[in-house]
Amino acid sequence: MIQFYPGDALIAVSGGPFVKIYDAVVGRCLAVLGNFEKTVTSIVFDGNQTRLIAGSLDQNLKIYDSSTFKLLASIRYQQPILSVGMSPDDNLLVVGMTSGLLSIKKRPQGSSKSHESKEVVEVKMKSGSYRHFLRTGSSKGGKDDHVVKRNSHKSLPGYDRFLRSFQYGKALDLALLPNIKTETTLMVIDELIARSGLKTAIAGRNQDTLNPVVEFVKKNLMEPTNPPAILELANELVEYYSPFASNFPNFTEFVNVVLYKINCEIEMQNDLAELKGYVDMITSTSEQNFSLN
Repeated sequence: MIQFYPGDALIAVSGGPFVKIYDAVVGRCLAVLGNFEKTVTSIVFDGNQTRLIAGSLDQNLKIYDSSTFKLLASIRYQQPILSVGMSPDDNLLVVGMTSGLLSIKKRPQGSSKSHESKEVVEVKMKSGSYRHFLRTGSSKGGKDDHVVKRNSHKSLPGYDRFLRSFQYGKALDLALLPNIKTETTLMVIDELIARSGLKTAIAGRNQDTLNPVVEFVKKNLMEPTNPPAILELANELVEYYSPFASNFPNFTEFVNVVLYKINCEIEMQNDLAELKGYVDMITSTSEQNFSLN
């Protein structure tokens, strides 16, 4: 935790069981306040910024002179301290503890020292009751109240809802509708692959529900701009439905199309490799001739 001194010339930093004071200009450590046994969780200044107050998990709250860094007072609480606060007029010292207790100490009338105080209230922090929850659901602000409007949460696309509920087949069906862009369909397929749900998405289909998947693969397979997800989808289809090919009249044709496109791709890659060899040979010869000249 960090607190800046007035004018931002010095910085108080808590870390572990220490509070360190640094010169903000040159970054030099001026003092180390090490009167703690456990981590310091909160540091604050009083209203006049003449006192530095630090609370720790060792249940101790310590008050230092912010200019001389001398320890002025120490207060021990019943529980480890999580947060500390001081009112601007220095009349109230508020301490929050790990047990959920909020301690509020008030300075006695006529006292000039911030550490001379008495505890006036210690309450258990509780969440709102059920009746209070119901009341706030229908309550309306007054004419002088500022009502904060909440933006309505946009509903998720259907395929996203199906993905969240692990209905992978329905998510794929929705992504394959004619009005869905190819990029969106590919994103859904990628998400299915990431969730290891692609096989689940294509499983158990009949002729009518399998056709959209098959047609999408036939149309987009080996497109240069499409990612490898299409090839993985084609592989899953062939692997899963090959044993049942007799039940799907168009499936054999689909397999033949896939094999044809793959063979075309292999031939093209071989041609490109051969062309690259010619280019490399010509480039090498040109470089040798240039070096001889």
